[in-house]
Amino acid sequence: MTTVYRAQVVGDRRPPDLDLRTVEEIPPVLHEQAQAEAYEEDANKIVSAMIESLPGGTIDRVLILLLHHRASLLRVSYATE
Repeated sequence: MTTVYRAQVVGDRRPPDLDLRTVEEIPPVLHEQAQAEAYEEDANKIVSAMIESLPGGTIDRVLILLLHHRASLLRVSYATE
């Protein structure tokens, strides 16, 4: 298990603990749209939980690391047509 810091209490608002678990593999989906919707739903759940629980500085750095990880070295356009 990985342990990280929770955001500080502000007034009487205590950020909830964040418990992120993967329970199963994403099922094979016949429709591309249904698969995109499943990814969107999972992403929204993760982001909502992070915003509620983690310090802003941690969220900022997660975003930077994700973008850095995804940084492309492609020499071609992303255009599809």
